[in-house]
Amino acid sequence: MEIAEKIHNLMAERGITKYRLAKESKVPYTTLTKILDGTTKNPQVDSLKLIADYFGKPLDYFTGKEERQSPEWATAKDKRDLEKYLADPSGLYYKGHEFSEADRAKLIGVMEAMFWEARKQNKEAYKKSREKKTKTDQ
Repeated sequence: MEIAEKIHNLMAERGITKYRLAKESKVPYTTLTKILDGTTKNPQVDSLKLIADYFGKPLDYFTGKEERQSPEWATAKDKRDLEKYLADPSGLYYKGHEFSEADRAKLIGVMEAMFWEARKQNKEAYKKSREKKTKTDQ
C-alpha cells in the first residue's frame, strides 16, 4: 500500500478532509495535495513525520520499513533520539540532490550504525566518569 493510500484510509476512518488534515498537522495544503494525488511519491521526511504524529502513527507506518533494531542497552530516549537524528532531511541530500530510495536506505543504515556507536561510547565514558567520581568521594 502506498503512502497516499494509507493517508486516504486514515482520513476516511476519522472522517477528516484534506483541508483539515493540512491545517491541523501543519503540513502545507499544496504539499499534502501533491502527496495525496501521487505527484509526490517520496514525501519529505519532515512532512511525513507531521502527518504520522497527527494520526498517532510511527513514521515507519507510512514508509513501510520494519521497526529499527536497537541494541539491548538502548533506552526509549535513545530510540527517540535516533528517530529525531534520522528525520533530519539535510542528511539525506548531497549538494542539493536528493538520494535515490536505495541510496537513502543505505545512508540511513550507515547513520544508524554511527549513532549507536557514538551513543555506546558516550554511555561508557559517562559510566567511567561516575565510577571515578564515586571512588574519589569515598
